[in-house]
Amino acid sequence: MDEILTEIIASRDDVVKKAESLYLHCLSKNKTYFDYRALLRKVCHEDFPKRTKEDQKNMQSLRKRAEKTRQNLTRKFKIK
Repeated sequence: MDEILTEIIASRDDVVKKAESLYLHCLSKNKTYFDYRALLRKVCHEDFPKRTKEDQKNMQSLRKRAEKTRQNLTRKFKIK
């Protein structure tokens, strides 16, 4: 799911809701697919706006900063 989130502008909750609705749709229509991840990715690309390369770079730097902050807090407060 993380790879989908790096490609589109949407929250994790939005993607989870979309996955649940696709799952229920497939159940109700008795449809089966070979690759459900590809189906979710395709539908998300159709429904949500795509990230630009600049957005992706900013997101990666934010993730790195968040990871460093988490490590610092873990060390400082001795959290496992």
